[in-house]
Amino acid sequence: MHGCNPGNPADTWDEPADANYDRIRDKILTANGLSEQQVQVVWCMMIVGRSSRTTLPAPEADAFLLKKGMGNIVRTLKIRYPNLQQAFLTSQIYCGYCTKPQMFPVEPISYEGAFGMKWVIEAQIKQMKDGMVDGLAGDLNCEKGVAPWIAWGPYLWADGVNARSDGLAWPQEEFESDGTHVNDAGIQKSGRLMLDFFKSDPRTKPWFTITSR
Repeated sequence: MHGCNPGNPADTWDEPADANYDRIRDKILTANGLSEQQVQVVWCMMIVGRSSRTTLPAPEADAFLLKKGMGNIVRTLKIRYPNLQQAFLTSQIYCGYCTKPQMFPVEPISYEGAFGMKWVIEAQIKQMKDGMVDGLAGDLNCEKGVAPWIAWGPYLWADGVNARSDGLAWPQEEFESDGTHVNDAGIQKSGRLMLDFFKSDPRTKPWFTITSR
């Protein structure tokens, strides 16, 4: 089910009472004969809502704000979806074409967002190993039901037309006029990357590729 909603950054998903969750419940889940109790896997890509417009290593950098925000979000996800088992996190794609910097993160802030996601995942790994709760991400205990088990989802960032080692690039013609949101061509490309990930990753393949009988 597709629960994304453009223009709704991290601070519109970080509390159980946020309207986005009611929207998904009423217009997506209930409309398809499903309930919040049936949600077991979530893929999540977020950006900071109140961007500091500050890059690393500054303590107020967006990457740190995203780490804190994602900690709140994964706990909220577990509250709204009590049977949630897995949450896969993806950072933002390339934003070097952004025409509205007053509204959206630009480079290198969008690139650095991957560190925020990475640090949340690391925080859970460390907490489950030694019991220490990260001061910024907060409690992420997946064994006690505080949060789902979290891990990397597909990594979508590439340096514009400069292709990655796997060939991924983001030419400007795959974006809307704001230079931030992808158009139909970009959506198709992102969708293929996500499909390839869920069909091949050893943590998703067993349930994603199962054939109904």
